[in-house]
Amino acid sequence: MPWISNEDDALKRMLRNIVITDRADATRSVDVFFRNPAEGEVERTYPSLIIDMVDIELASDREHRGLIELNFVPEGLAAAPAGQTRIAEFPIPYSLIYQVSQYTRSASHDRQLTALLLGGRFRRGAGIEVPADQTIRRLDLLDFRSADTVDADGKRLFRKDYTIAISSELFAGQVEAIQQALEVSVKVSVKNDFNVLYVEV
Repeated sequence: MPWISNEDDALKRMLRNIVITDRADATRSVDVFFRNPAEGEVERTYPSLIIDMVDIELASDREHRGLIELNFVPEGLAAAPAGQTRIAEFPIPYSLIYQVSQYTRSASHDRQLTALLLGGRFRRGAGIEVPADQTIRRLDLLDFRSADTVDADGKRLFRKDYTIAISSELFAGQVEAIQQALEVSVKVSVKNDFNVLYVEV
């Protein structure tokens, strides 16, 4: 998948497989959808988590210039051949801003889900695995608020909104593989005048 779609997929994967319990200790899975769902996805089951991408920000505080040696394999490239190293310009850092909205019909489900997100997946220091390039990115909780409401049928709807940022990077130039030097040949000659050492490489 391309940039941004990789992060979308990673966030949805991270939020899947959440299970909460009912009063009778019956388990209930939490569905995860995008606000504008892809074909085949269905919204408005309860409990559920709805994902929106709300912004893309240049993370200038993380920006560097120059060349780096890549210690991971960017998506779409094979690992560097034996004896070679991948180099590239420092990628351009971005923060992908998402809102994750939590919807439940009962206060019990609301509290369980809030505890699982604030105490687990969105806790301070949390990361998110992006399988496409085999990296673990930074995930920051930027904002959290209650937005409980009543639906069109007059039923209580418990809602929480979490605003999160996922660190991301976009390569500005070509990623190249360079051959590592296998040997260094040095020729040393010494002249007696002024005790100067001449080195030819």
